[in-house]
Amino acid sequence: RVTPPASVAEILGVPADEPSTVVRARRMSAGDTPVQLADSYIPLDIAVGTALEQPDSGPGGIISRFAELGYAQTRISERIAVRPPTSGEAKFLAMTEDQRVYEITHTGWTAEGRAVEVCVHVMPTHLWTLEYEWPTE
Repeated sequence: RVTPPASVAEILGVPADEPSTVVRARRMSAGDTPVQLADSYIPLDIAVGTALEQPDSGPGGIISRFAELGYAQTRISERIAVRPPTSGEAKFLAMTEDQRVYEITHTGWTAEGRAVEVCVHVMPTHLWTLEYEWPTE
């Protein structure tokens, strides 16, 4: 249980000055190469006392747990920024502080329009190519 970054608190509609979320902090590597930090923030009113607070959330991961709890994600939005890494990010990702990272803010929304998860992905730009596609209807 953590106090979320202000930008995450704003999206989730929770306080930014007190522990109001559960964080699932993941550090990802490909072999010996660190490739991504991914911190998922979930409002306490959804996560407390559920598998969302457990290290292993079970089959289907947290998306399945949200659905079981009545918070199925029906829409996703992402915001992408490029910025220098923080010193902690640079250390884990084996980068220099003058290199750049993608910061992808991924938000899961319910059919009712509630943001129920914000995952902040931090990824070295030199290791990733982003490609998107969607219908033009």
